[in-house]
This record gives sequence, structure tokens and C-alpha cells, in this order.
Amino acid sequence: MILFRTNVTRYISEREISMSRIDWLQRQRVQGYWQRMSAAVVFITVLIVTSCSFLTGSRRIVGKIDPPNLSILRAPSAVKAKQTFVISVTTAGGGCVTPEGAEVHVSRLTAEVTPYDRVRGNVCDAALHGFPRDVTLQFDSPGLATVRVIGVNQTGERVVVESQILVRPQ
Repeated sequence: MILFRTNVTRYISEREISMSRIDWLQRQRVQGYWQRMSAAVVFITVLIVTSCSFLTGSRRIVGKIDPPNLSILRAPSAVKAKQTFVISVTTAGGGCVTPEGAEVHVSRLTAEVTPYDRVRGNVCDAALHGFPRDVTLQFDSPGLATVRVIGVNQTGERVVVESQILVRPQ
């Protein structure tokens, strides 16, 4: 048996040296394992965060206007020519939907209004809520005007709701 002298004036046997090497190797393996694991955890976390932000991103959609218990279009029965007036257009959606304005096209005595909503995420609560928005219109000539609200139903098919407004001379 060979003995080695250390700084502490203690003699260590070869067996103790080989055991300390084994311990050192095991510690290195464990440390390497945890380093690899922490790198994997960081990678997976980054992957999940970027995936969730992709999945929960928002998109603009044409508003849903078909629920039977929803007052989709509120407009005055009569207005004056060349004066602006406000109508209210209401869309329906779940908890992750917010109203995002409307696109308006006016041609003589016809106005077409397409409401838009912003949907955030892919999972919403099932309860339908109404999302009203005010839209400003103006007809330049007197007569019987038509306001059309163009939206979609729950299956994505086009739906049109119309209302007649009497436009009086100034």
C-alpha cells in the first residue's frame, strides 16, 4: 500500500484517492446533468412563450350580426340631407372579442356598413355579448335611404340587415 502525504500532514491511501476521484466524477456528471436540464428548461420555456404569443395573437374579423335577441342596427327614422347623424351597429362575440370600428361606403341614398371585431386568442367563453359601436353617416340628397349592415353569422356566412331612413330636405 502506497501512502501520500498531504498538506494537512495526513496520509491518504490509494483507495481514498480513487474514491475521491469517483466522487469527483459523479459530482461532474450530476453538475453536467443539471446544466443540461436547465438549458432544456430555458429552451422549452422560450418555446412555450413564443408559441403562446402566436396562439394568443389577435386578428381582425367581420363582426357577427345574426343572434336573434340582438338589436343589430339602431338608426333614426328620419334625418336631414347634408347633415351627419349617428347609427349604432352591434355585433356579437365571446369574452375575447372587442369592437374595432366599421367600414362605411355611401353611394347616393345607400349606405353599406361592415362592422369589424378584434379577436384575441383562440379560446373564448361561449356566452355571447353585444358589442355596439357608433357609426357616423350623411346622405346628401332627400329621399328614402337604405342602410345595410353587412356581417357574418356563426358559421361565417354573409348576413345583411337593412333599415330605411327618410332623408328630408334641409
